[in-house]
Amino acid sequence: MTFPDRAQPRRSLPYLVGMTSLMFGANFAWVSYNSILLLPLVQRVLPADRSSLAVGVVAFAGNMLGIVTSLLAGTLSDHSTSRLGKRTPSLLLGSLVGLPVIALAAVSRLSFPVIIASYVGMHLLTNVANGAWWPLLVDLVPEDQRGLASGLQGFQMVLASAFSFVFITYLNEINRPDLALVRMAVVFTMTGLACAATIRRDDRPASVSGALPLGEAVARAFLVQTRVPVVF
Repeated sequence: MTFPDRAQPRRSLPYLVGMTSLMFGANFAWVSYNSILLLPLVQRVLPADRSSLAVGVVAFAGNMLGIVTSLLAGTLSDHSTSRLGKRTPSLLLGSLVGLPVIALAAVSRLSFPVIIASYVGMHLLTNVANGAWWPLLVDLVPEDQRGLASGLQGFQMVLASAFSFVFITYLNEINRPDLALVRMAVVFTMTGLACAATIRRDDRPASVSGALPLGEAVARAFLVQTRVPVVF
């Protein structure tokens, strides 16, 4: 019987900061879009008496899709046999595709469908990366450093929230939501790439053979495990 946690090397502080940097970029995008930009953008393209309801519906749909996507991305990454590793493919997919999708509402003619595509796409792609990120705390961090890694992750999220309320609010106030969207997209992509670069030598492919079918991934993602085995 093997004990993978004991075999993991201790991680340096720069390693843990780089690994958790994705949480800064993802939360920067979430807070900026959800709390600051979505309503003003919708108000630009819809009458005032319809904008609040539209924002509620779009926000609900985007957040629900994000929750489901995070579950599926994590489950599918458990079975990734890519040469890049288990988690890196999802990190790269979410980060790289997220750049043009989030920025879509800044570079296209603004309309309600464009806002929906950009906003819902933000939730989809940040959670593709985010769902694959959470297992890294177990995959790559020794047990006696997981509290530190989790604390750094929380710090990155709080810091991102502060930055978003200061800088994104300012850009929105000076009527430059386009610059805000581009900066959100760039920050998310850069932090995702930083995370992937940090773990590139340690992220190993899954040992299972073959990718997990989507239907089975859905079943596993929503399976409630009533008995958790304990390894002694």
